[in-house]
Amino acid sequence: MATRRTDEAFLEELTHLLITTGVSTLTIGEMAQRMRCSRRRLYEIATT
Repeated sequence: MATRRTDEAFLEELTHLLITTGVSTLTIGEMAQRMRCSRRRLYEIATT
């Protein structure tokens, strides 16, 4: 059974991805694919 990453762990992984890849080079879809999550998860965790 898969376990969901905590918000804190998810944010750490996302931050690492953005720092290493660059914010301007990724689309939301690419971020979701690389993070193995849905776009909705990204929008939920990083609300504006």
